[in-house]
Amino acid sequence: MKTLTFGNTQFVAEKIIKTSSDIIGLNGNNVAFSFNGISDFSKFTLGEGQEFDSEPATAEQQQISQILADQAKMKQDIDLLKQDIADLKGDATQ
Repeated sequence: MKTLTFGNTQFVAEKIIKTSSDIIGLNGNNVAFSFNGISDFSKFTLGEGQEFDSEPATAEQQQISQILADQAKMKQDIDLLKQDIADLKGDATQ
């Protein structure tokens, strides 16, 4: 197993593949985690002595990776909308 660290969070997978703009963690044929649209890879580190896998992800794995990224973005958008609604309710009561 390999460990990828981003910020204070560690992600573990059997294979961790790095492309020109993505990092995909795989357990067997399943996508464990993915980071898409990366412009600064210096924020991501592998465990000591570990290297990224060079095996390209399949088209299906890349599609799953994109879906996971889209889902994470939607969750962030929903949280922002919830905060905006709470703020508006607070303004209305004052």
